[in-house]
Amino acid sequence: MKKRIGFSERTSDIILVVITAVVLLIVAYPLYYVLIASVSDPYDVYAGKTFLFPSGFTLDGYMAVFQDPNILSGFFNSVKYTVIGTIFSVTMLYITAYPMAQRDLPGRKFLSIFFLITMYFGGGLVPTYLVVKSTGLVGSMWSLFLPGGVAVGNMIIVRNYFQNSIPYDSIFP
Repeated sequence: MKKRIGFSERTSDIILVVITAVVLLIVAYPLYYVLIASVSDPYDVYAGKTFLFPSGFTLDGYMAVFQDPNILSGFFNSVKYTVIGTIFSVTMLYITAYPMAQRDLPGRKFLSIFFLITMYFGGGLVPTYLVVKSTGLVGSMWSLFLPGGVAVGNMIIVRNYFQNSIPYDSIFP
């Protein structure tokens, strides 16, 4: 037996679909425009002749980008920083979350409050730069990783995972 849908449910469904479609267009069109502008003649883009379809199709922009030798090194730097940063962040998460999951850790409540305060009240850009400068890390790859080494929100999630999934008696007999 099929459930009948009332007028108000249909109306709200239509309104939600229209709102979702409008939001999708607002978000997707700039991305689409960048794509069609990248394969269009630059003078047509500047003149505003490119709107829905590419005008004066050309791949000269892509050829110029890929001829630049710095593109490849930039790509490899991005991959290197992503891999190293992810490994560093996950390691720091586990190093901090596992001890915080132990019920008999001395000062556990103080440490939890300390981490929460740093999560809600960050120093900002200038104090972070001053810390990086005073530690001699300016221009170093580690200046990207060390200041934000522990994402406190993620640490709380990992700590809760440890608390709820690892039996206390199996760790401390």
